[in-house]
Amino acid sequence: MIAIAAKPRKNSIRKIDSPVFAPRTVFQCQSASRSTSRSTESPDRVLYSVIQTRSLSLAQELYFQIQEGARSFEEIARAHSEGAEAQTGGIVGPVELSTLHPRLATRLLTSQPGEVIPFGRLDQWVLIVRLEQLLP
Repeated sequence: MIAIAAKPRKNSIRKIDSPVFAPRTVFQCQSASRSTSRSTESPDRVLYSVIQTRSLSLAQELYFQIQEGARSFEEIARAHSEGAEAQTGGIVGPVELSTLHPRLATRLLTSQPGEVIPFGRLDQWVLIVRLEQLLP
């Protein structure tokens, strides 16, 4: 399919399946291509926290511990995250949104700061993500 950059894409409703929790329907407004003429209010960068593990059952347990307040996101990230972010308590960024996987960027853009997101699988990883801040 060939897209013309000057013509905006239509809005779409799509279902996001997360193995951590029940499927969720998200309204997604897709803009035309990213260009220098877009609004200055649009975020270009993001600061977020992530816990990544290969185990779905561990990710589910960790998510529930965070939601119940039994342990902090930072504490769990340091103890259980299998990536370099474990050294920073899960904090990643600020990073350019354009460098993130499109599914992850979309979820971060549709979240509120402080919201913990049971993101689900991304390649071999199961992610739990928390939006910290969207930045211009």
